[in-house]
This record gives sequence, C-alpha cells and structure tokens, in this order.
Amino acid sequence: MARLGRAAVSDRLTSPAFERAGVAESAPNEVETEGDEPPEIDLTELTLKERIALATVQRPAMGFLLVVLSLFAFTFLIALAMLDPVIGGLFILGMLAFLAIGTVVFLGLRRVNMA
Repeated sequence: MARLGRAAVSDRLTSPAFERAGVAESAPNEVETEGDEPPEIDLTELTLKERIALATVQRPAMGFLLVVLSLFAFTFLIALAMLDPVIGGLFILGMLAFLAIGTVVFLGLRRVNMA
C-alpha cells in the first residue's frame, strides 16, 4: 500500500468490475521512502502567507475564531470613532504606535537572528 497523507491507497485496482473487465493492473510504482514517512518540510522556507494558510488548514476553527474576533474589534473601533471621534482617534493612534513599536522590535530581533 502506498501512503498519501492520511489516506491509504491500494497499489492494485481490485474492484470486481475491474477484474471482470480485465483492467486489474498494477498502479504505477511510486518511489517509496524509508518508513513511508513524508519528507520533512523546513518551515523557514515558507512565506508569511503560506504559513497563515498552513495554520488555517491545520486548525480551521482557530482561524475562524481569529477572523471573527478581528472583525468584532474593528467594528467596535468604528463605533467608538462614530460615538466620540476624539477617543476613537486616540485609540487609533495608540494602536498605530503599538504596531510601529512591535514592527521595530520584530525587525530588530530578525536582524539579530540573521547575523
């Protein structure tokens, strides 16, 4: 049996209909690795978009929860800005400052790791 992910696929077409029709031939031989383990993937080679897609596929409920919470926070921010523009503006400025500081720290740590 050849392994493809979690599903096992038979090397032969063994359906009775195929056998009666004389079509029960071997499937093309695949190169099998030792222990039938999938090749290791280096996650550092993936882009950020690919990492997000991989995480979403692995845990779709968590991805959905993050999208819902992000939309809720965004609507709260819009409602706050409409209710009191000064406080909404302060929240937006605070958020932008927080993102700028986080970006600087991230890039600084990335350069330290690259060196």
